[in-house]
Amino acid sequence: LLTPAFYARPTWSRAVGIGAIVGLMTLTRPTEILALLLVLLWGLAPERASLRARLVFWRQHWPLLAAAALAGGVLLSIQPLYWHYATGDWVVYSYQEQGFNWLKPHLFDGILSFRTGWLMYSPLLVVALVGFGPLRRQQPAAFWAMLVFTVLFTYVTFAWNEWTYGGGLGCRAMIESYAVLAWPLAAVLHWLQARPRWALAFAPLAVLGCAYGYWLTQMAIPGGHGLLAAGDMTRTYLRRILFRYQVPPKPICCSTATPSSRATPAIRACFGSRISSSLRQVSAVRQLCKAPARWLLMPSIRTAPNGRCRCSPANSRGCAPTPRPAPTKPSGTRTA
Repeated sequence: LLTPAFYARPTWSRAVGIGAIVGLMTLTRPTEILALLLVLLWGLAPERASLRARLVFWRQHWPLLAAAALAGGVLLSIQPLYWHYATGDWVVYSYQEQGFNWLKPHLFDGILSFRTGWLMYSPLLVVALVGFGPLRRQQPAAFWAMLVFTVLFTYVTFAWNEWTYGGGLGCRAMIESYAVLAWPLAAVLHWLQARPRWALAFAPLAVLGCAYGYWLTQMAIPGGHGLLAAGDMTRTYLRRILFRYQVPPKPICCSTATPSSRATPAIRACFGSRISSSLRQVSAVRQLCKAPARWLLMPSIRTAPNGRCRCSPANSRGCAPTPRPAPTKPSGTRTA
């Protein structure tokens, strides 16, 4: 809100406030420096006259621009000062081998995959993205700044190598953009208010989306009885547990989530009918699936309609080219 107020009446306090807020955001997460786009592009349009007017504005108020940069720099300096105090180095990179892959971002996986797709597990945000159309008509000064910010922020978020960000309900790294997406969401809701028929048609979708979000939240509570396997979901698993609050009666698949130390008791029970911690059972499933032990309980291993294990092409090394039936048990033999 400081940005439109600053362009309406530039003051020292507003300039310093904008710089301090952007500096604090960047200190919290470095990619938040993209918020500068909102400030620099606010009110601009892809026209030469608009760009020329903005350059004139900054020539007239360059001391305010310098004050904003100084305020942001002061807050940003806290991090290197602390690094130097704690380690003796001015810059410490704590992510080791992780980094950005600008040429091969995980856009499809990060946005639409069943594993941990942003819109797959936050579907009502599709409404916010559609709202950029009404936003252009209702708030033209904010449209281009917010559109450019959203596109670049999404690209940068999913250009990170570890695009799942440790596993979560959707993509937690996109949460920072929700303050911006609230504008197009409000624009589309305002558009619906003037069109009762469209609002009536949208109401069931909104209720379903809210119910889905509530169910996901309940299923993702850490340490509870939720069925959601954060970061390890698959289409088959989601379809079988959708809107359930208890373990399905039938086995879902050889593997869709890892019942490790981070798995909930419900997830462990869900896989208990086919796989348990017993080394003998794990060995039997490994022989059936023809996959390394570390791939057991991974999304790359599914079950065929006949109940046999099959491996996806993504991780086919070590997998049998064709499903094999489970070894038959001789009559009269008792399994321990």
